[in-house]
Amino acid sequence: MILIDSMASAPLSPNEGFFQSLKQSGRLSEAVAQRNADILFGATTRSQRPELVEAWKTRWRDLTGPSVYWETASWLHREDLSLRLGEISVPTLVIHGEEDIIIPIAAGEEMANGVQNGSFVRVANAGHTANLEDPDAVNAAISDFVESLVLAP
Repeated sequence: MILIDSMASAPLSPNEGFFQSLKQSGRLSEAVAQRNADILFGATTRSQRPELVEAWKTRWRDLTGPSVYWETASWLHREDLSLRLGEISVPTLVIHGEEDIIIPIAAGEEMANGVQNGSFVRVANAGHTANLEDPDAVNAAISDFVESLVLAP
């Protein structure tokens, strides 16, 4: 199993009211796209790769508020699974951007330590979208993980 910028505990969002307000809106505004970019991308990416952030914002402005609301609702009130991590026995790789301000890096470390056969990879200079911000590092971690499974005795 491979988990990227995730957590086992139940997510809590101080932005729940904001997401609720999108339920009846149309296309996302520049302000909404910018707000989300500010929390999804790490500070390094925002300052050093503005073209990536702008491309992402362009894509987001094509979304509708209800689609963002329902995507958020799919995880916002999900069950806390942190007490069940020990039941997971499959090899598990947890990858986490060290500049993730949505989910603290400690939550990723907790998952990796809580499963029976977990490993953890920090992605430097990446936020909540580590796979976009540093795809080479994420892909290398995934390749190494899969290769270790294939080559395992």
